[in-house]
Amino acid sequence: MRVGSFDLRATGHVAALGLGVLLVGVVMARMFGRFNGGNLPVDG
Repeated sequence: MRVGSFDLRATGHVAALGLGVLLVGVVMARMFGRFNGGNLPVDG
């Protein structure tokens, strides 16, 4: 199945990819941060 074409030399394509990666990273950080203590201060 072919959805479309992606060109690494096209600024719009690379910008869309970068924004998607950034969004996924932020969402994953928020999700997994809850399991790892989040922003709670570290005692010690």
